[in-house]
Amino acid sequence: MSHPIRSIDTCSMNNEGTLRQLRQIKFWVALGSIGFLLVGAAALTFTLAASTAMSTLEKEYSGESSSEERSEFRAQAQILFEEGKLEELAEHIEQRRATHPHDANVHWYTARLHSVRAEWADVLRNLDQTALLAPSWKAEYVDPMRDEVRRRMKAAE
Repeated sequence: MSHPIRSIDTCSMNNEGTLRQLRQIKFWVALGSIGFLLVGAAALTFTLAASTAMSTLEKEYSGESSSEERSEFRAQAQILFEEGKLEELAEHIEQRRATHPHDANVHWYTARLHSVRAEWADVLRNLDQTALLAPSWKAEYVDPMRDEVRRRMKAAE
């Protein structure tokens, strides 16, 4: 038979060991939680920074200007094109390109100008740039013009 004092000591030691293990578990859970929160905060910060950077790049890349400026450029370019004033159109385009190099309208009218001059490689390059800058124009404007250019290139061979 075991001694009753020894049993109490053993039980007390087991409780102390269990308490120590529970404290360690609590410490590691708290540390893990803090780590998880830090990783989440870093991910959120990165996402917000990337979103802000992308927004800034999109505005810069699109050559964003007021819709009034774009409309004025387009209207004047269209008039010059329809009147056959190709040198004035080229100058008008270059002025706009200097301040808005990523404006899809600049590349669209450049493509149209090269089309009149039968400069097919330049037309295709500017159509590609137009489609990149204004994807919504691709099906309605860019692809039909690209098809026509390829047809004319083939006929010229």
